[in-house]
Amino acid sequence: MIKQRILIILLFMTGGIEVTSQSLTTAQAKTMLIEYKWTIQAFEKEGKPQPVPEQVKGLTRVFLKDGLTYSFLPSSNEEDAIPYEWIIDAGRITFYKLNKTETYEYKLVNNNGYELYLDMMGNDTMPTFVFKRAEKNEGLTMLQMVLIGDQVWTDRNINIDKFRNGDPIVESKSAAQWEAFGKKGQPTWCYANFDPDNHDVYGKLYNYYAVIDPRGLAPKGWHIPTEAEMKQLIDVAGGVEYVNKTLKSRYYWNDNQQGTNSLGFNGMPGGNIAFNGDFYYFGNQCNIWSSTQTTDDIKPKGVYLVLDTYSSKYKLYISEFEYGRSVRLIKD
Repeated sequence: MIKQRILIILLFMTGGIEVTSQSLTTAQAKTMLIEYKWTIQAFEKEGKPQPVPEQVKGLTRVFLKDGLTYSFLPSSNEEDAIPYEWIIDAGRITFYKLNKTETYEYKLVNNNGYELYLDMMGNDTMPTFVFKRAEKNEGLTMLQMVLIGDQVWTDRNINIDKFRNGDPIVESKSAAQWEAFGKKGQPTWCYANFDPDNHDVYGKLYNYYAVIDPRGLAPKGWHIPTEAEMKQLIDVAGGVEYVNKTLKSRYYWNDNQQGTNSLGFNGMPGGNIAFNGDFYYFGNQCNIWSSTQTTDDIKPKGVYLVLDTYSSKYKLYISEFEYGRSVRLIKD
């Protein structure tokens, strides 16, 4: 059986001295993967160069710390947009994806810069992907993109825990802490249901004080969408009658409420958290803050987008600042 190879061009320096493939430990190999992003450079099949399909040109493979990976990005393929686990041991790398497992034999060779050969075990049809090293990997806060109409959105809820100036955003680990921050009018975030295991799929939930904080929740080059930009997203997604299906993810929704995710938005049902720290609609709603404020008869409120089970003429609502919801970003 002829095993196919995925070739990733790698360069690794340790203590200023280049390490040979013979001296690399498993830990060093893992470090090599997560230090950088890797962009597709070429395809090979049976040792011969192949044309690179247009739909994969410029896509990047990203290995993350703590044994998580994103596949080729930016991508409208939802399987690429959800992080999945991977482990590396002596001579093998295994990926644990939704409903399937893929194991590769790997070998690192120093050939004017390190090359990583990944041979998919049990599959002779896979082509060889040739990657080149791209920019440094920013870790779990990195932003992945999806083009929807003429807007570029993040394709997942953000996991940011610092403002743009570097100041930390304090985590609420209990209902009492969440309520206390709201009463003081201070920014905070929490995991859905206060469960850190929800971190990677659902991102963080933020109160509106974090959204409007002048230190900036969005990194440079990005901003929190306005109500007008959310309306444009709804229009491109087919209008209020179709937006639930086209923007909702195909996984994690309760009772067959999932969408088609046809635009790659990957709307996840993280629900929301009330002013007193109680969680609602986890698994049943995707709630996303906008940067637009409005005023009713009592006090200012924030506008937010709802993806749920209902096809109504409304998808944008207003809420008190003390509530917590997910945040997406749109490129400047």
